[in-house]
Amino acid sequence: MTKTFISAGAGSGKTYRITTDVAKMVFDHKLNPDQVIMTTFTKAAAQELREKAKKELADLDEEVNRRIK
Repeated sequence: MTKTFISAGAGSGKTYRITTDVAKMVFDHKLNPDQVIMTTFTKAAAQELREKAKKELADLDEEVNRRIK
């Protein structure tokens, strides 16, 4: 099991890093979505993480479909 702790200042790319890493691991079947725990300080930030992770998964799926065609 891999554990990652990211602590960095505002605007440093934490959300981008977390969402792209998680999306890639789920897409590559290295991780099930129900194995992911992301914590943050506000409900708004948690919602942002969910939305961005879903978008990253959709973008990966579109890229694969584009390459197949």
